[in-house]
Amino acid sequence: AEGLNLPGLGPRGGLLTAWLISSVIFGFLHRGNPHLSALGLFNLVLAGLFLGLGYILTGELAIPIGLHIAWNFVQGTLFGFPVSGVDVGPAVIATESVGPSLWTGGAFGPEGGLLGTVAMLVGSVAILGWVRWRTGKIALCMRLPEPPHKGTEPQGA
Repeated sequence: AEGLNLPGLGPRGGLLTAWLISSVIFGFLHRGNPHLSALGLFNLVLAGLFLGLGYILTGELAIPIGLHIAWNFVQGTLFGFPVSGVDVGPAVIATESVGPSLWTGGAFGPEGGLLGTVAMLVGSVAILGWVRWRTGKIALCMRLPEPPHKGTEPQGA
């Protein structure tokens, strides 16, 4: 976001552009995963937006890191679904995915289906609600696209 804080974009545009670019990169880093479909790739980019939403609103990494770990753990270790096309091994609860792959994601797992899309949209609304409850407003964290101020650099920098 700092590097994209350019005269044509400004700090807000730079932050939003960085969020979009990082989300597209997040999605495309999974392109080699087994059983990936066009909807799965779209959902992975959406997952980048979903995970990054809490960061661009709070400037804190706790939300994206916590959600990513929880998402993968619940999906794979708890319920035994494939996580982005990868079988993570034994699960706490034995489940069987039934129904059309368009909805379930099939062999790619829930991230590859419309249920994954819905889950991320609902999760995004939950993030917005949590940020509003915690801070009293929903606004971009505008310190992200700004360079650190003098005196805040680590010692020896």
